[in-house]
Amino acid sequence: MIQQTSLVSYQDTKISMGTRGQQVLDHIRKVGVTYNRRIAQALRLPINTITPRVLELRQAGLVRFAGHGVDERTNKRVMLWQAGVKSHKRK
Repeated sequence: MIQQTSLVSYQDTKISMGTRGQQVLDHIRKVGVTYNRRIAQALRLPINTITPRVLELRQAGLVRFAGHGVDERTNKRVMLWQAGVKSHKRK
């Protein structure tokens, strides 16, 4: 169940988020856990378009770190991302 405050926060963020950010967020939600290069491949966009969008989504609390993985193409360690619900701090 989603709390009303989370839904309002998501809707506010969605309005201020650009089309690319929404595409990235939708993709992460669809696949569960992924990393920047795979997002770029799936959306057919350059990596330098994806990386800043992931950062914005992380700062908004909509995407969170999900651990480390290995890029199957380069065999290098990568940071994994997953969708997260923005939480509200109580005052």
